[in-house]
Amino acid sequence: MPQPRKMRILTFCLLLAVVTLAFYNPIVHNQFTGFDDWSYILKNPNIKASLNWNTVKWSFTTFREGNWHPLTWLSHALDYQLFHLSPIGHHYTNLLFHVANAVLLFLLLRRATGSLWSSLIVGALFALHPINVESVAWAAERKNVLSTLFFLLTLHAYDRFARRGQSDFYRVYLYFAVAVCFVLGLLAKPQIVTLPFVLLLWDYWPLQRVVTTRSSEDGSLAPLAQQSLGSDLSRRHQQRGSALILKAGRIAVVPASAVSPFGSVAYPILSETGLKALPPSAVIATQATIIISIPQLGRGAARRHGGIWDRAGGPNRRGHDHRQDGCRAHPKHGRQCSGHFSPPSARLRIGASSGDEAARRGA
Repeated sequence: MPQPRKMRILTFCLLLAVVTLAFYNPIVHNQFTGFDDWSYILKNPNIKASLNWNTVKWSFTTFREGNWHPLTWLSHALDYQLFHLSPIGHHYTNLLFHVANAVLLFLLLRRATGSLWSSLIVGALFALHPINVESVAWAAERKNVLSTLFFLLTLHAYDRFARRGQSDFYRVYLYFAVAVCFVLGLLAKPQIVTLPFVLLLWDYWPLQRVVTTRSSEDGSLAPLAQQSLGSDLSRRHQQRGSALILKAGRIAVVPASAVSPFGSVAYPILSETGLKALPPSAVIATQATIIISIPQLGRGAARRHGGIWDRAGGPNRRGHDHRQDGCRAHPKHGRQCSGHFSPPSARLRIGASSGDEAARRGA
């Protein structure tokens, strides 16, 4: 690439970053909100423990807030270690992720279309569109900007992988980067399970790889598809409250979704090097069996040791641990906390407490 063209691209990247930072700069005056920030940061003792081995173990085994996104929890823990309860740091981290996403989108489209100005306009629309304000200005929505970052990194790696020749040795490393970025995206938020289908469209345009020939011969999308299947199946069980639960929490249990993404990283490497130890269908069947069986065992174990978590005062189906804030679930009256309770309807009131009040109570 000629040097003047590289300088133009670099200039456009800096311009896009500066405009996005200036546009979202008012978030430095935002406080934490009383909706989700409370459970994610302000009253989460595991996050307040900062980044340590216990926090890592908790992030990979918790279903708090009805999701399994350990990388998101770890990012919040790192933020707390750096900024404590100062909302500026938490919000600005979201903003920096969003700036990186806008620049990555611009670079991706420039490579796909060859047009600098069109790619810059699309990148700017993504950066400044009101639909993204919530994800940037709301600390608890870290999972959106973080998963988008790895979504775009996966697309970048796959684009470079697909443009290299079959005999290129570095294709193995590029495909490993595709698999790793995809797994990290799933660990940030499982919503990117549809990424293999996006890559299929990317094969059609701009790569113009005919699906029935090259992309099917190298088997590049099959491992990613089974990653998505495993993650989606485990997510469905998690959000139904299905997990292996043993008495008093004395036995550490790895969630089913941990089996799915990590177990599939090795297969793309084997596929790319020609050592196809297992076909994708066998991997999918094995993981589906594990994911489906673990919740069934969990229900039986829970019945033998006192029923579901809520009856024991532990995490309910939304994954919130009532014992951590002195509350317990009541089947008719909602949550009872130290002599008072809040009915279920009260928990749905958005803006029940202002950001200033949430920050004050969290401090």
